[in-house]
Amino acid sequence: MQSLSTMVTMLLVCSPWLASAVLREPPSMVEAIASRDAALHNEMRSIMEDDGDDSTGAKLLQVDNADSTNEASYMEDSAASLSSALGPRWIGSELEADAKAKTDVLMRGIAGHHALGALNRMLGALP
Repeated sequence: MQSLSTMVTMLLVCSPWLASAVLREPPSMVEAIASRDAALHNEMRSIMEDDGDDSTGAKLLQVDNADSTNEASYMEDSAASLSSALGPRWIGSELEADAKAKTDVLMRGIAGHHALGALNRMLGALP
C-alpha cells in the first residue's frame, strides 16, 4: 500500500492534467449530455403527472374486508401450527404479550416522560 504522502504527491502532479482534460471537453459532448439529462427529466415528469387514468379508483394499497377476514383466519391457523411444531416451550400468545409489554416499556423509556418531568422540576426550582 502506498503511503499517504506518495498518494498526495501523485494527486498534485495529476490534478493539472485532469483539469486540462476537463476543460478541453468538446462543447458538442457537453451539449449532448445536457440534452440527454433534460430528456430524462422530461420523461420522469411525464411519468409522474396525474393523467386521471384511475377510472376504477384503485389505490396503491388495496384492502378488501373479505380478504382481511381470510387473512386473520390464516394468521391464526399459522400461529397455531407454529406453536404445535415448536413444542411446549413455545406459547405464542404468552410470547406476544411479553414482547408487547417489553416494547411498551422500551418506548416509554425512549420517550423519557420521567426524565423530562425531573428536568422540569429542577428548572422550576431555579430562582
